[in-house]
Amino acid sequence: MNPAAWLWRRFMARTPPPIVDTDTVYPLHRQDDQAYYRQLNIVWLLRFEDVLDVDKLRQALAKLLERDGWRKIGGRLRINSQGKMEVHVPEKFTDERPAFRWTHQTFDMPLNEHPAGARLPKSGNRPYVQLVDNEFQNIETTSDQALTPEALSHLEEPQCSFLVTSFTDQTIVTLTWPHTLTSVMGLSSLMEAWSLMVAGREDEILPFGGAEEDFMDKLGGEDQDETEPFALQDRLLQGLSLVRFVLGVVWDIVRRPLTQTKLVFLPASFVSDLLQQARDDLKASSEGKELPFVSEGDVLTAWTLSVLPEVYGNRPYTVLNAADLQGRVPGLFKPGHAYVQNTLMLTCTMFSAEDAKSLDLGRRALRVRQSIVQQTTPAQCAAFARLSRKHSIPLFGEASGTMGTMTNWGKAKFFDVIDFAPAVVKAGVSGGRRQAEPGKIAYQHTHMLKSAFEVRNCFIVMGKDRQGSYWLGGLFHPDFWAVLEKDLQKFAPS
Repeated sequence: MNPAAWLWRRFMARTPPPIVDTDTVYPLHRQDDQAYYRQLNIVWLLRFEDVLDVDKLRQALAKLLERDGWRKIGGRLRINSQGKMEVHVPEKFTDERPAFRWTHQTFDMPLNEHPAGARLPKSGNRPYVQLVDNEFQNIETTSDQALTPEALSHLEEPQCSFLVTSFTDQTIVTLTWPHTLTSVMGLSSLMEAWSLMVAGREDEILPFGGAEEDFMDKLGGEDQDETEPFALQDRLLQGLSLVRFVLGVVWDIVRRPLTQTKLVFLPASFVSDLLQQARDDLKASSEGKELPFVSEGDVLTAWTLSVLPEVYGNRPYTVLNAADLQGRVPGLFKPGHAYVQNTLMLTCTMFSAEDAKSLDLGRRALRVRQSIVQQTTPAQCAAFARLSRKHSIPLFGEASGTMGTMTNWGKAKFFDVIDFAPAVVKAGVSGGRRQAEPGKIAYQHTHMLKSAFEVRNCFIVMGKDRQGSYWLGGLFHPDFWAVLEKDLQKFAPS
């Protein structure tokens, strides 16, 4: 696209294309149509150690998005006269109005000879942190794709864009998607269905659930009894306490305006050592009682976000954990259906300024675990949903405190779910150098592309690879990264 035309469309054009009478109009559900999500576009890069048949991938995806319900993913975002977002799906997808934007570029060289490809993070024996900001733009996205959902609603553009980059030995597949479309479990359902279509196993693809009916909206609805209040209701930030908290966040931004997106690689041995340290801490404080359970995710959350007080001073902090509701509330979703929508709630773990100094890793991780268990019962999920209707995204904690967010993609199982083996033309990496089976992803990373909000202090655990190593992505001030890297050096095996 001509750069001048793109600039005009991006910054000047604000009149949406005319309504097409033959389009099918789907609602964007309440949980999807959050002001916060309207400003978030996310890029997700997948590396395959194989040369893939790109046409086969594209044709399979196009065929998937022709199926009932699944067509909603191929629609256009629009804002109706009531200010609500909705999805307009063409009666027939065409070259002029495609279900998705697809760009394919080819480089006649191995991945490691390409300037950006050579810098992609690689696994190893030691933990490390690597800058991601603008490092991989030419294999991540095109300028046409770097648009927020709000901006997309003014354009004749599909929601999802793909940039596929073929090398002589490997393939990069990058998806850019608006957060108004789905959270991570819905993304997993999409990738699983796409993989099945590539394999010609379309009879195994689950029917699409909730294209029109908002199953999430039933949770905590008026027809349900208020069996119990949310566990942290008395710690809700509202009124003057919310104003004070927001002013504190603004002051933090003024003092430390710069943020950096970085990727953290943690080898299996490092995570094992962290988990063992947490268990040893708990054993020392259990006084002979049964050792409480903490997961690797709990330990990673407790370890990473405990850096916040060192950066933001002697202040309390709240850890927000994104918890997916699929599978947590019996009867909320129809079994045997794929739900590509936002199905998240937030759990909150609060730490005082003194806790940050006095609690060891094990007790911090246990507090995270206890918060998740306490706040994700069916009754608590309903109580949180009721609060969300009143406060959009309820926040809890101290007015003088700060917050950090952790999202764990582990349950999405992308290293297992994504399987493009039938599209492998040739294996580009062989022998003991391979990190994944043919057609499976060897590496992934994700980060936010665009946001009108000042997003910071957030981690995504992107999952555990086949070697047991963890990959995390984060957006923090350089001071945070400096402390975390110092910790990595301290814990790293010699």
